[in-house]
Amino acid sequence: MDLYTDYQQWHTTHYQYEAAAARPADMLRDGIHSVPLGRGLTLDFLSSGFGNAALNKRHFLVIFRGALSDKTRKSPAPYFSGMDLGDRNRLPVLSVADPTLALDRKLTLAWYAGNAIAPDLYERIARTVDAISRTTGRTPIIVGGSGGGYASLQALSRITTPGAAVVWNPQTSIGGYYARHVMRYLSVAYPEQPCTQDKPKNRQAIQRCLDKFMPATVNHLPPASRLGSGKQLVYLQNFTDAFHRREHAGPWLNALPFTSIGHDKVFLSKARNIVFLPGSWGKGHVGPPGAALDTLIQKISNEETLPAIAEGYLAQARFAASHRWLAVAPPRPSELDVKFTRHGAELTVNATPSASLGKTADFQYAFALLANQKVTARTGYTPGASATFTLPEQTDDLEIRIDLKDPFSAQGSVTVRVPQ
Repeated sequence: MDLYTDYQQWHTTHYQYEAAAARPADMLRDGIHSVPLGRGLTLDFLSSGFGNAALNKRHFLVIFRGALSDKTRKSPAPYFSGMDLGDRNRLPVLSVADPTLALDRKLTLAWYAGNAIAPDLYERIARTVDAISRTTGRTPIIVGGSGGGYASLQALSRITTPGAAVVWNPQTSIGGYYARHVMRYLSVAYPEQPCTQDKPKNRQAIQRCLDKFMPATVNHLPPASRLGSGKQLVYLQNFTDAFHRREHAGPWLNALPFTSIGHDKVFLSKARNIVFLPGSWGKGHVGPPGAALDTLIQKISNEETLPAIAEGYLAQARFAASHRWLAVAPPRPSELDVKFTRHGAELTVNATPSASLGKTADFQYAFALLANQKVTARTGYTPGASATFTLPEQTDDLEIRIDLKDPFSAQGSVTVRVPQ
């Protein structure tokens, strides 16, 4: 099996282990630590700073990187990142390289989700983080964005020691990502799987393929509500990254009870262990400002509580922006200005959100006509805030239900009686 690796490019000591698990004390030495997975493939960690007495003694960083850029992909594996975060914040670093990327020169993203040689990669990584945490007495702060954010959330959910994570624009489901990237990963990681060879073309077919051989807890994140005791999460989502906001952040977080802080700028889970900030710091799928990331890491390493970070820093940050989240605050009837127009047997309804709810363009709308509290006609969701219905013969007990879907795919509804 060909592997595309070059360890000398990192200009550091390379430690190779014969056992499937290295001793935690050995992995505290500065350098690359290669733990065998089988058939020559290794799980590589880059350690830095654990022996430096001048660094923070209570925490260490665990770094997962997202998709490789075209420029980075021209170099061979392993691919590490985040060493500068450790330098700037005076923290030891354990950077994790995704071994699946060593199997193919063109693969740019594998989510650390494993392969046919090592399908249990998340568990292996979590055990290593746990071992280092117990050996050093330090709490991990796990950091990553996009695909690295998915791996960070997987790691946080699986470690058995206390820990924190800071993620931005993460995926929360592998099957929910762009089909071509998922299929490229599957063709490299699991080339012998029959459904991979069938080359499914859309998300539904790809998800069926994943479900046939990959545990659901690998290709989906565990529900946010299951984030265990001692775990803390700061989830940053750039609002203009509509795909990740709508398809990943919303579906994973919508079912969890949150409270609003700072006029809908920041949301704190009622368990007080998750902070969600849908901010504005650029166009599309871009990471937060480096200074903001440093500040969050410093506050966590100084053991500020999540409520204090949410109220004292994030709600006041320049990139914080108010966005109504219907999962937290459903629409009230008084927040929709609803007007009716009759033309013979046709009824047209127009809905305009109030300023407290948001702009018309912030939502998608579906309408239903109810007669005697039973739905007689309905529309699907569209950006248009109006609909026209043909009235039934019985018109003395009519209502219109207006269903709204917000930018996070959360839904709420308002029902209004049709005037005679």
